[in-house]
Amino acid sequence: MATEVSTTPGVINYTHRKGDTWQPETVTVYDGGTIVDGVLVGGTPRNFTGYTGRMQIRTVLSNDIIITLTTSGGGITLSSVGVITLTMTAAQTAAIAAGDYVYDMQTTSGAGVIKTWIEGSFTIVTDVTANS
Repeated sequence: MATEVSTTPGVINYTHRKGDTWQPETVTVYDGGTIVDGVLVGGTPRNFTGYTGRMQIRTVLSNDIIITLTTSGGGITLSSVGVITLTMTAAQTAAIAAGDYVYDMQTTSGAGVIKTWIEGSFTIVTDVTANS
């Protein structure tokens, strides 16, 4: 099931195992609509054609950048029907120390308008089985 967000940043907290490929559920962004009992009613999927995306995971206290994902460098795909797909390779998550982090994901339109769509905590836990 995909997560749906509208005009304000959606809060999604992730927990992921170090060294595993990260492919969370997609996020679908809608313009308009109304939230009724926690469910989006109505609205039109945002057309992300011509947009770029950027997501950073940072340390909580020092705000150091742990990793940056982008549409141009990999890790973020934006669709014409409002779908945001995020991914990290097993090698990327293996390089992140176990711990608690924060993140947000923004887009920039062709006109230069920057919008944060999702934000939250990002926890990396140690994997039990070693990857070889």
